[in-house]
Amino acid sequence: MDYRRIGTWSAILGFAAGFMISSALATPINQPDIFSTDLTAASVSQQVRDAFDAVKAEKYDQAIATMRAYVDKNGKAADLASAYEVLGMALYLHGDADEGVADLKQAATLNPNSSTALTRLGSIALNAGQTKEAKDYFTQALKANPGYLVAHERLGIALQLEGDISGATSEYEKGLAGTPPSYLGAKPALASLYNEHGRYKDALALLKDAVSPNATDPLALRALGIAYIGTGDAKAALPYLTAAQKLDPKDAANFLALGVAQRLTGALDESIASLNRAIELKPNWAGAEYQAALTLVAQKKYDEARDFIERAAKLDPNAVDIGQGLGDILLASGKPDDAIATFKMLTARSDARLSDYVALATADTTLGRFGDAEKAYRDAVSRFPANAEAYRRLGASLALQRKYTDATNVFDRGLKIAPTAPALLRDASLAEARLHQYGDAIALAQRLVAADPQPGSRFLLATLYQDSGNKTKARELYREIVGQQPDFAPALNNLAALLAETGDATTAVPLAQHAVQLAPTNAAYVDTLGWTLLQSGQHKEAVTVLQHATELAPNDPEERYRTAVAQKAMGDLTGARQNLQQALAAPTEFRDASSAKALLAELDK
Repeated sequence: MDYRRIGTWSAILGFAAGFMISSALATPINQPDIFSTDLTAASVSQQVRDAFDAVKAEKYDQAIATMRAYVDKNGKAADLASAYEVLGMALYLHGDADEGVADLKQAATLNPNSSTALTRLGSIALNAGQTKEAKDYFTQALKANPGYLVAHERLGIALQLEGDISGATSEYEKGLAGTPPSYLGAKPALASLYNEHGRYKDALALLKDAVSPNATDPLALRALGIAYIGTGDAKAALPYLTAAQKLDPKDAANFLALGVAQRLTGALDESIASLNRAIELKPNWAGAEYQAALTLVAQKKYDEARDFIERAAKLDPNAVDIGQGLGDILLASGKPDDAIATFKMLTARSDARLSDYVALATADTTLGRFGDAEKAYRDAVSRFPANAEAYRRLGASLALQRKYTDATNVFDRGLKIAPTAPALLRDASLAEARLHQYGDAIALAQRLVAADPQPGSRFLLATLYQDSGNKTKARELYREIVGQQPDFAPALNNLAALLAETGDATTAVPLAQHAVQLAPTNAAYVDTLGWTLLQSGQHKEAVTVLQHATELAPNDPEERYRTAVAQKAMGDLTGARQNLQQALAAPTEFRDASSAKALLAELDK
């Protein structure tokens, strides 16, 4: 079971846009350009400007008195709309909501193009839960001034509350257009939407320059922490999520996100403590129960994990991630039939995913039920006929059963859907190689290299050339890989083996030594080093290294045969005879079995 799984953040953390609603009126007051359209005009009197400054300083009584006197005395003044707007703001913030709204509406009547007054009215409606009315005000404000960023941000809130996530995302993005990297505004809300839809890199780019671990906005801290987790850097997430939890210790979502990060960084005891705290703060939260189960699995506490995951499944029976987690835990805790029954229920659902079939087939394969696994994948292909990955999974299952011809046919069907899919090309190439159809295997591997020119892809192509007998081409490719990535151990090992085989053991030894340095417990690499040492005439060193290879792989008859060859070269005929006898007594045939028999016969003369 993959205990690193985090699930879907939208399901785990839920919807949270309220952070801006409660401060929707107050936030823009602190923006220097909030009334740039109105107050910078020559027609705006100094009295209105002074009253606005009083509002910013929270001297509401002073602003109210000044503006009431001003509008009574200057009934036809050019800046009367601005005066009513400042008066309305002061009244609302003072607690006189109805009067404040009335004066803001008067400002909008006097100046229908006052995007600020309209946005204020929309913000008040938003705070009152009147989402549709708020949206109308913000839309009017943007008609008057399409570049008014605050109105875009507020419209984003309204759309998010209505469930229009695409529209909300678009408006948040417009509201943040051109703002400096350090500006926060609606970034936490937008980043949260990005996270919910797996756009972790976008969320990270949005917040990393605007939020530090010393920030005071817990939603911003949590959103950035989740973005780090989503991009695979849970360690970087920890200080932000820890800060969010300290700032708002009653928000269960902060503890849940922190618990996930702690598990991913190996702090399992701390993780379970945080997740239990999340459950205490928000009982019956399926997402928290699920994450706690994953941490308990990481601690190998399967019985406890099963209790948590079963509660999560009862709380949210439609959550497929939880269903898969339940099946995984049942399998790990020794209840395979129950696990498979759970996975079968998932595949029977109308909203089943390919991953549900993969989970079922993986469980069957783990239990050696290869035919059942094949059936699960065939059902997946029938359910998802346009999904190339379903064909790859079925093909791999057939190849595991050595049904290579059937596997290649299935891979071909998948490649018609996704002709450049790297995983499909790789598996199809390997299946052709198993059939000794090296021409087809090499052609597929060449397509793989074109689609995914990584060292692993080129290494596969090189091995196919080698297996097909084209050792010259294989050497060239191995050299290219090592030249571009000097620490690519498989290529170092194979190149060393080829060079030793063709008489250049002196060049091969340092390559083999480097491979062993990179992977000292890999018996195959140690074996190659021992063989190259033997070929270069370093018999004593070869025996020592090959004996170590035999210790690493005691059941591999090939290792014992090679050790015997080195021992014979050293004159240790007794040791050589013993290793040959053990190699030939192995239950499986090995490549050099005939050579081992011949050598033993020679020693027995």
